Amino acid sequence: MEYAETYPALIAARRGVQCVNLAAKAYGSDQAYLRLIDAMPRFERLVATVTVFIPLQLGRNLYDDRPRLVLGPTGELEFVAAATNFLSQLRIRKLLWNGLPYLGDRAIDRTLTLTSAILRETSLRTRARGATPLFVIPSHGPNRPLSEHPEAWILRALFVQQEIPFILVDIPPDQLLNGDYHPGPRGDETIAEAILVALPPGL
Repeated sequence: MEYAETYPALIAARRGVQCVNLAAKAYGSDQAYLRLIDAMPRFERLVATVTVFIPLQLGRNLYDDRPRLVLGPTGELEFVAAATNFLSQLRIRKLLWNGLPYLGDRAIDRTLTLTSAILRETSLRTRARGATPLFVIPSHGPNRPLSEHPEAWILRALFVQQEIPFILVDIPPDQLLNGDYHPGPRGDETIAEAILVALPPGL
């Protein structure tokens, strides 16, 4: 897919603003947040931040085989190094803890609390610069209300209850890349249109 077909390029062309894509493959929410706040000072006039969130990141946010953010004793975000103890180096432990997508109830509670803090800080940091924060949640399937999405309980906990602005963008199968779950040109067109509607018109 050509860059001109991606939603950052489409938004830049249609809204007349500079769009900088900071995304990287397989990022957790903490990595996306750290990348964003590192880049923010480079822009004299920041107008909006658009962050993609997928439920798969809930698992990634607990991976301890990389430097990461955790919640400190008083609930603040702390940066910690990758785990280096003996157990963390075992291949079976890496597979079970950092490789498989299963999360038990305790892990789900822990990652929801951590992820909530990360998303909240992303929004606060953006607003502190006088910019508009927006989270985009792509979802495979036809257009349908939030209540009909299997991930609805996650989005209510992370976004609705915290009053963090988000849009849920349904992407039909025929708008995905062939043999892939990523959006194709038509999927990116759908995402771009949803973002343009959600952002303030005077941006």
